[in-house]
Amino acid sequence: MPLNDPCTVGSIQFPNRLVMTAMGVGLGEHAGKATDDFIAFYARRAQGGCGLVITEITRVCEGHGIGEYDQLSLSCDENVPSFAKMTDAIHACGSKIFVQLQHPGRETYLALTGTPELVSSSPIPSVASPQPTRALTVPEIHELVEQFGDAAMRAKKAGIDGVEIHGAHGYLVQQFLSANDNKRDDEYGGSLENRCRLAKEIFTAIRANVGPGFP
Repeated sequence: MPLNDPCTVGSIQFPNRLVMTAMGVGLGEHAGKATDDFIAFYARRAQGGCGLVITEITRVCEGHGIGEYDQLSLSCDENVPSFAKMTDAIHACGSKIFVQLQHPGRETYLALTGTPELVSSSPIPSVASPQPTRALTVPEIHELVEQFGDAAMRAKKAGIDGVEIHGAHGYLVQQFLSANDNKRDDEYGGSLENRCRLAKEIFTAIRANVGPGFP
């Protein structure tokens, strides 16, 4: 299919098949609002012809969920208006926008999280930046699943066209999927089915919040 042909995902039609994939930009502010510089950066990509623009990693919770300084955040309702402004700028260019939802797990820094330990599927520190790391408890996992769902709902309220779940690059979802990193002996560890449970529950929570058709 030609790149300029439109295509549809769920209820959203894209003007073409050109996608700007997510990448760190660092133009935000510490509370996670989309600044004017952030909005201008993404709008230029839409003006350049990208039918879909996907934001950088956007955290779903504070504390151990902070992955970068000045990253975007949908952990609270206060940030929704700035995301709505960003959405309007992208739509004005005829393009669509997705938000990439993410939790870093152990792949972050205590200086950012302000917590005594980082969290992961198991108490195994990062190879790249080894720091004190503990396993998430089951109640904490349930809370995190809800936070992914809530963040997706905030994205929808802001007019965002869809969400992407970051399940790679060694971040938290992948830390649960990986048998090398996940040494749990409960319902979130062991078998492949159990290691996939977090990702499946996140998808289910998001779909329950945003309804059918929302990509």
